[in-house]
Amino acid sequence: MNGSPDSAHSSADAAKVVRPEQEELRAKLHEWILWVRERIGSADDIPSVLDIFRAAIDDSSGKELLFAAVPGGTSREKLESCWGDELTQTPADLAVRAAVLCCAWWKLAVLESELLDWSDSGDEAFIRSGIEDGCTRARQAIGFLVRFLPVEECARTWRDFRWEILNSYLAHDWDRAAHLYNRAEDLRLKPAGEIAVVRGQFRFLCVFDDRIQENARRTLKDDRLRLGLDTLSWEPRIYGPNVAGEDLNELLGQILYTNGMCDGDRQLILRDSDKALLLDAAHDLEKGFQLIPNLPYFYRGVLGRCFYCVGRFHDAAEQYCALLQSETGLPKPSARLFASLNLSYRQGGESACAKEILERWAREFPGEKGVYLQLAELEAQSGDYHGVGEYLRKEMERNPAVDTDWKLSALLALGATQDTSEAIKNELKENSDLWNPVCSMLSEYWAPFSKLGEKGREKWTFGMVLASSSGLPERMRLNEAAVACIGAVEIEFRDRVFSKYREHVLGHGSLKTTAESGLRNPRSSKLCQFLVHDGSLTLGEMAVILKVCGRDDEPVLRDLRNWISRTQSRVMKNLDNLQALVAFRNPAVHENRIEVNPKQIIQSCRTIIEALN
Repeated sequence: MNGSPDSAHSSADAAKVVRPEQEELRAKLHEWILWVRERIGSADDIPSVLDIFRAAIDDSSGKELLFAAVPGGTSREKLESCWGDELTQTPADLAVRAAVLCCAWWKLAVLESELLDWSDSGDEAFIRSGIEDGCTRARQAIGFLVRFLPVEECARTWRDFRWEILNSYLAHDWDRAAHLYNRAEDLRLKPAGEIAVVRGQFRFLCVFDDRIQENARRTLKDDRLRLGLDTLSWEPRIYGPNVAGEDLNELLGQILYTNGMCDGDRQLILRDSDKALLLDAAHDLEKGFQLIPNLPYFYRGVLGRCFYCVGRFHDAAEQYCALLQSETGLPKPSARLFASLNLSYRQGGESACAKEILERWAREFPGEKGVYLQLAELEAQSGDYHGVGEYLRKEMERNPAVDTDWKLSALLALGATQDTSEAIKNELKENSDLWNPVCSMLSEYWAPFSKLGEKGREKWTFGMVLASSSGLPERMRLNEAAVACIGAVEIEFRDRVFSKYREHVLGHGSLKTTAESGLRNPRSSKLCQFLVHDGSLTLGEMAVILKVCGRDDEPVLRDLRNWISRTQSRVMKNLDNLQALVAFRNPAVHENRIEVNPKQIIQSCRTIIEALN
């Protein structure tokens, strides 16, 4: 019964049991603290929590004391209560903080190791879920214990701030780490610029440490490798090359440098918060380069990737370009550096600079595959079909197997033509494995292609697919390519200008009557036949009508002029291009062609189609 003498005696007995257990736990913790205090001493750098843990494991006495301070049968609540009581009494005592944080981290490590013994399916899933909850609470406990010491109360030495920054990494408390960096800078605990660099490095790692770890595992073929900030692998220091006795630090610097390349970021999607961190990192590293003349080149690459990821492509290119200089201390340019510089130029719209870098890349890496293919893409985008073919031939000399790649085949189809007969067109459309890839390439690189009608797309694609016939003389190929493109222009002009105008006329009774009257006028008769009798118009006839309507006041021609000014205002500005197409195609049925550069004709076709609404 509650309140009975027997009950009172039971409660008192329980208290007597609990009190000695707590005192024993506290005594064991004190013994562990003494061992830790001896290890910290007056060393230049305070050992990190993980360094202290590793030292204890390698020392039989330290190992015994640590395990005794975190007994297996004691509940997490009792342990955390004991740790909190100790920190409350001396929150700024380094040995106490280090010892308590070691205990908390070891408790988490034990729980995480237990996860390996339980499956996440079947009957074991419930047990595993409970352990996962315990791990979450253990991580929260580490964060709580780390934050026992406010940043403002941290001893004003870089030695103490460095150690607290590492503790923040351990707790995944990036805000506290940033606060420590900012306060250290305000207190001038390091020379000008150094804190800015290590803070920029920290911000870069906050965004990319998972990817860096994944890349390192893939390179070293070791799935157990861990390089996250919480592993304390990354010190708040500037990493430099060729430092005697510090091979690991040079390796980490090289890892920073290689992960500063942006060549794999074309499809990278970052959160706004990550972009903000990278922008701040860029500002930090810029400050570092301004204040530290000999800042290691590793950070030039990191700054380049920061700029690239926030959309400052020109600034990114400047950093990568600086790494290409033949200066003492800089590494030999890598293929990834060329790729990063090329991508920065292309994303920034600097095609000429990208072409120059690709040419140099091809020269300095004669075995590199795909470089000439990228040059061919640039030429395709600019409409230089002859250049496309030249670069693709060089790519195939370097990489014979590339002709199986659909993208190369599509680009090859942009560079040459052979015959424009209907029979050949049908044969290619039905049986060529280039037709669909060419359509895909045109859709990707030339937006007006998707606006063409079915017949116009077919005609344009036909001309491009024929480009793969490299056995024909170049002049013939380009001439026939131009003829095919002119055919596409003729179809689109008829469908999108004159047929649309006919719909306009037939929709207005008075205009239809005017068009019927215009059949008797020699200046407008051809147009009126098309409007009234659903006649046909060639490209030459359409060009003449447009030229005449620009200066004639005959009613139908005048109405056409006004309608075009409202609906196709850019058409009249391209009459000279249209006349050039007509002049080129008229003798096309004869053996001799008019002496006009067919590449210019193809470009004029592109210009006219781009002007159509």
